[in-house]
Amino acid sequence: MFGLEVSRLGDGENGERNGVGSRRQLRMGPLPPFEERSRSFDPGERIVYRITRGSLLRGHVGTMTFIPTDGAPPDV
Repeated sequence: MFGLEVSRLGDGENGERNGVGSRRQLRMGPLPPFEERSRSFDPGERIVYRITRGSLLRGHVGTMTFIPTDGAPPDV
């Protein structure tokens, strides 16, 4: 997404790939990479993360919420 290259640096609690504490490094083109860490994880529902290193947006908190679909493409 957004032309980002994403590398997983570490799994979260209990070995969960996206669990609390999981870390990723993101790189966009020639810009320096930055890291994010998962703060909250509800499997299949939500991930809350915080940018922790390497960005002017350090401290930014984002939430990804997943909504089930019936397989139909979204209305545009």
